[in-house]
Amino acid sequence: MNRLRVWTRDLGMGARFAFGGGREGWIRTLLTGVGVGLGVALLLISTAIPGTLTAR
Repeated sequence: MNRLRVWTRDLGMGARFAFGGGREGWIRTLLTGVGVGLGVALLLISTAIPGTLTAR
């Protein structure tokens, strides 16, 4: 139960930093989301390319 409490506390602190920091916090959160999205897209595309080339 202690690990859950620590995890919840850390999550709350991260949310305060992200959304309570004014405009800079929102911009940082937006840029982080865009970066993660681009990274996931790149990984998915790079995983699909060998199968596409093989099928072709």
